Amino acid sequence: MVDTTHEMQIGELAQMCHITTRTLRYYEDIGLIEPLRRLEGGFRVYGPETLARIQHIQELKDLLGWSLEEVKGVIQAEDEVDNLRSQYRQSRTDQERLAVVKQATGVIESQLAMVSERLGRLDGMRGTLQAKLQRYGELEAELREQVRSQEGKL
Repeated sequence: MVDTTHEMQIGELAQMCHITTRTLRYYEDIGLIEPLRRLEGGFRVYGPETLARIQHIQELKDLLGWSLEEVKGVIQAEDEVDNLRSQYRQSRTDQERLAVVKQATGVIESQLAMVSERLGRLDGMRGTLQAKLQRYGELEAELREQVRSQEGKL
């Protein structure tokens, strides 16, 4: 479990995430993370929420094979949905809430389209590999039969 009060400098965060400080600085440059604050001398200080975000980024990149640009889109959409959730809670009328829900629906539909597109490409790749596997299986069976036939002639 993550200590929700622990603040860390960039080196400690990098070590905990098994990435380099350079990577963390790059993530900051492209807007994926930001430090809680900077100490004298410009040292970055991060909170546990940054650790959780980096783990999420790594999961999207490593497990799902998404590029940093795709990851950035997902993170921005998640941040937008969080902001919309706050707006919803602060809304005073059903009409305001409806507008917020429509916005959130659009964000989620966009994310779902991106995931569906990726799944479609992966499904196409799986089909291609399955077809190759079937052809190789048929070729193997033919070659085994030819080898048996040739051995029988000897």
